[in-house]
Amino acid sequence: NIAKSRLDSDSSGEPPWGEIRYMTSEILYGGHITDDQDRVLARTLVEALLLEDNSHVGAELIPGLVAPEWGLKASELADHIASSGLKESPSTIWMHPNVEVGIGLMHDSELIDGMLELYDGTKRPQAGASVQERASIVVDDILERLPPQVQVSQARLGMEERGTYIYVFLQEIERSRQLTGTIRSSLVELGNCLKGDIQASEATDAMMLSIANNKVPSVWEKAAYPSLLPLGAFRVG
Repeated sequence: NIAKSRLDSDSSGEPPWGEIRYMTSEILYGGHITDDQDRVLARTLVEALLLEDNSHVGAELIPGLVAPEWGLKASELADHIASSGLKESPSTIWMHPNVEVGIGLMHDSELIDGMLELYDGTKRPQAGASVQERASIVVDDILERLPPQVQVSQARLGMEERGTYIYVFLQEIERSRQLTGTIRSSLVELGNCLKGDIQASEATDAMMLSIANNKVPSVWEKAAYPSLLPLGAFRVG
């Protein structure tokens, strides 16, 4: 609105390029930029694109779109963009095409997770076991392999000199003790739910689905280091 009012009030008929560049680089876009170097980059791009002559006409603004002739109306500009055949892709914004591969993998992962969540727990033709049966087998296996709790006080015995490495070692023992404690208590609770001894909750249902689908339960992720490993590799580690 400010630019339109300024153009309407200008009797010369020439666009106020200085004001347009300033409003674009310092207000419309620059007002959202906090880094000084990024602000300089935005100002440089605006000065390179918003030229006072027609030297930019025919230049490729983005892959597949060239700058139109000066003086087109809004509807004509829309037709020009529509006729260029632009497609939504990473290359349109000067990104590497491999970015689209990562996005596709992410969408596929979300689709598979959604399909697994919609599974009702009945027999699977390929697996041959229900979610409850598969989760029960994994719960028993992990509880059998889970090492006993390590007491930090026992680890400190015989450590007369405590340097940096010793303190890091003790911290890792404490974190490992918390993780194994979380795993053991949650598995015992889930095992009792699967046996019907206690009533299942939303948390135990989510944990059962994660274990049956070879995913690390969220309650374990909070106590462990960040990891993208599936449950099978996670429990081996």
